[in-house]
Amino acid sequence: MEDTRVNEQLAWYRANLTEDYFAGAGGGVVRYGFQSRETGRGTIVILPGRTEFLEKYLEFCQDLQDCDYSICLVDHFGQGGSGRPLKDAQKGHIADFGLYVEDIKRLLARPGIRQKSVPVVLIAHSMGATIATLLAAACPHLVDDMILVSPMLQINTGLFLPPLLVETICTIACVLGKSENYVFGGGPFNPDLPFANNDLTADPARFKRNLQFVQQNNSLALGSPTFGWLRQAYRAMRTARNRVGDIACPVLIFQGTEDPVVGLQEMDTFCAAARSAEIIRYRDGRHELLMEADFIRNPLVEAIRNRLKQAD
Repeated sequence: MEDTRVNEQLAWYRANLTEDYFAGAGGGVVRYGFQSRETGRGTIVILPGRTEFLEKYLEFCQDLQDCDYSICLVDHFGQGGSGRPLKDAQKGHIADFGLYVEDIKRLLARPGIRQKSVPVVLIAHSMGATIATLLAAACPHLVDDMILVSPMLQINTGLFLPPLLVETICTIACVLGKSENYVFGGGPFNPDLPFANNDLTADPARFKRNLQFVQQNNSLALGSPTFGWLRQAYRAMRTARNRVGDIACPVLIFQGTEDPVVGLQEMDTFCAAARSAEIIRYRDGRHELLMEADFIRNPLVEAIRNRLKQAD
C-alpha cells in the first residue's frame, strides 16, 4: 500500500523550493533545491549520507519551517538526481572525496545561498558529515555551525574485519585495476529491501516511505560502493579525524547507541578533541536518526530547532 505522504511531500517541495543544477567538480551536474528567505536568520545546508537523495529530507525541512532560515538540500555527485561518474549508474563511486568538498564550496557560492552577515549551518548525516567536517577544517570561514547526525568518522566493519584490513584489501583491489568494481558482496539497489533487521531505523513507515521515493523514481537508486569509493572513504575519514582541531565552529553530534553502521568510539574521540563540541546520545537509535521512530526523532528534531532559534 502506497504512503500518500510521499506525494504530499513532493508537492510541498515543488511549491516551496526551487530546484537547480550546477557543474560539479567531478565532471557531472549536481542537483540542489533551495528555499530562500532573504531576511532570515541564516542558511541551513543539508548534506545527506551515501545512497541518499534530497527527497528523504523533505519531512525534516517541513519541521524547520518556523525557524526562519533559508534551506538548501543537495544531492552529492554520484547519487540522487545528480550526475553519476560511471556508465553503470548503480555503482557508488568517487575518485576523491575532495570532489564532494569542492562541490559544497561551489554550492555555497551559488546566488543567495551564502548571504552576507548571516550564518551558514551545515546539518549533515553519515557520509555528508565526513564531507562537512573536511570542509569546515579546510575552509573554516565558510561554516558557522555544524550539526552532525551519525557522522561517518569510521565504518563499522565488525570484529573480524578491522578497518586497516578492509582498507588494505581496497587498496590492493584498486592497484589491480578493480577500483570501479563493487566491493565484495555488493550489487545494484534492491527496491524490495525488507524492514526486518534493517540497520537504519525502527520506524516501518519512514523506512517504506524512503523506498517508495525510489520506486516512483528509479533514477534515484544507488547500489553498493566500489572498491575505489571505499578506499577514498577511509582516507577521508582519517583526514576528518586528524583535522578536528582545525574546525573553528561549534559542533553538535547526534549518536544512536544501536548504530551498527559507523564507529561510535570515533565520534566520542572526535568530540573530545574538538575546540567546541557536544554529543547527544539516543538510546536504541539506529543509523538514520532523522528517519527514526518518533520517540527518538521528535526530541532530536526539537534539539535542532532550539539550537537554530537560539543562534545569534
